[in-house]
Amino acid sequence: MRLRQEQLIDIIPQSGTYISKIDLKAVRDARFVRTSIEQEIMKQAAEITMSDSERISLEINLQNQDKAMTIEDLNLFLDLDNEFHHFFYQLTNHEEVWSWIKTINVQFDRYRFLSLIVNQLSLNELITDHENILKAVLKNDVKQVAQFTKRHLERALEEEKAVIAEFPDYFTNTNI
Repeated sequence: MRLRQEQLIDIIPQSGTYISKIDLKAVRDARFVRTSIEQEIMKQAAEITMSDSERISLEINLQNQDKAMTIEDLNLFLDLDNEFHHFFYQLTNHEEVWSWIKTINVQFDRYRFLSLIVNQLSLNELITDHENILKAVLKNDVKQVAQFTKRHLERALEEEKAVIAEFPDYFTNTNI
């Protein structure tokens, strides 16, 4: 039932259960919502002075992202990427908002994985984005952190045509 609610499977009576296609409109909508909310989360994070242990935790996360990239473990990279973003929702006391984001992000996460397969070079850019975001937060630069966050989350759809070309049978709503 949960997989069906999250639109991960399609159940066709007297036929079978199938993995659902990725709804590109849902991907774009999820990115829009996440970008809108996360810019505000990051602005709030930039107004907080992090403890040394919080800063070190994020730096270790970034080092681990780099290692995941080196060994080409995309699942690990995406887990670490999510941990990085989740940290700021925790820091700003918006844990429940992160839970909401995860609920609407299902199709976006599926798309993100495929986009990394198509262009693994973008891992370097994503890590650099994370480093820039962290630096702006540590400098308490509210304006810059919002810009870096927006740019970072928009990257995911830059390769949309290449991802669809590589995996054409994986998507619905590609003409919207």
